[in-house]
Amino acid sequence: GQTRYFRRGGASPDLPLDHPALRHSTFVEQVHVTGGRSDSAVITWITNSSSLGGVKVCEAGNDSECQTFSPKNEAFSFLIDPPTYFPDESPCKGSDNYTNPDCYYTSGVVHSAFVRDFLKPATHYTYTFSDDIDNQDFSFTTPPAPGSDNPITFAVVGDLGQTGNSSETIDGIYARAVTNKSVDLILHAGDLAYADGFAPRWDSYGRMGQKLWANTITSYTGGNHEFSNSGENWANYKARYPNDFELAGSDSFLWYSYDAAAVHVISLCSYAGFDEKSLQYQWLKKDLESINRTNTPWVVAMWHTPWYTSNAHHPRSEGKEMMDAMEDLIHGKVDIVFNGHVHAYERSHPVYHDELTPASEGGITYITIGDGGNREEFAIPWADPQPDWSAIREFAYGFGELQIYNSTTATWRWLRNDEPGTVGDEFVFQR
Repeated sequence: GQTRYFRRGGASPDLPLDHPALRHSTFVEQVHVTGGRSDSAVITWITNSSSLGGVKVCEAGNDSECQTFSPKNEAFSFLIDPPTYFPDESPCKGSDNYTNPDCYYTSGVVHSAFVRDFLKPATHYTYTFSDDIDNQDFSFTTPPAPGSDNPITFAVVGDLGQTGNSSETIDGIYARAVTNKSVDLILHAGDLAYADGFAPRWDSYGRMGQKLWANTITSYTGGNHEFSNSGENWANYKARYPNDFELAGSDSFLWYSYDAAAVHVISLCSYAGFDEKSLQYQWLKKDLESINRTNTPWVVAMWHTPWYTSNAHHPRSEGKEMMDAMEDLIHGKVDIVFNGHVHAYERSHPVYHDELTPASEGGITYITIGDGGNREEFAIPWADPQPDWSAIREFAYGFGELQIYNSTTATWRWLRNDEPGTVGDEFVFQR
């Protein structure tokens, strides 16, 4: 395998909360579209009003094809308790915070409209909000229908955060997804805001990326920074990033699936029960059995913690128990896996039980894409020697693109931020 030891770029701190991209500047804000199906999506936005105004969705260029959707509305309280390593933005640190009213974060009203029984595949839609005094316009395009012969392209990102490096990653995806319209959907492999108990950082994250998230449908998996850091426990993530998990026969927002064009996408959770008796395992077993490989010949899965990583900072032990429980279950049934967590880029050869295994024999390619640009720097060092199953590994910030051409051929490209448009890694998949 190939190891590139040169570190491209360094860490950058979170952008300050008074940065123009992070400031509260509009009544309707933090707009984003979550989903992946061609016939449904969830539009979420935040205001400081309990107004019951809805979102009007129209087929672009056809004012006769419009429908207004009423949202679910929720405001919630969260105890600000950032960890000691968090940048010094808040005095609320310590176990006695619950007695200090200055440490009670109360969210704006999170509005989430579930857009169902209206959308058509591969169609461009515009949408506006009835109570938006700023008259903002947004749009998104649904992916091709399942089983379609149309190619589909995913942008893939993980461990993003809200730094200068994060902003470069967002700009790179935006250029492809919104400006050039060459990306259909975004997959986010977890660790979004890096708020870590300082809830205002969830708001600033939503503002920073609104130009991208409001105009491109994105599906997410939760990471440790949504779960374990300073009392997060999914509270902010669940409220702000709801998904259509029920449509996949799931009992939890933490695991779900959908079909888009020729691809079945599975999102799993590294931080929920995954043994054979668990709800997640039983759901995954049924989901895999339900896949029609004629309609969706490609199967892509994502979860946060890698099973196959040659990084020494985040060793394989972090994902070993999930791997031991589920690797046999997905063997021969999944083509490509995306993970985050390790702040670097790595792609494996097709592998099974640590042995090089051709894709034709059930080997899976694992791609770690935790290089979105958060404040925590690269996950240094690499383990030595590089395992046989590791094809390439590098410390650089960026994102990837997976383009499915048809039922047999797909191309993966990894793009570095410091050389916009330059391909740092490319691999052609053949089924």
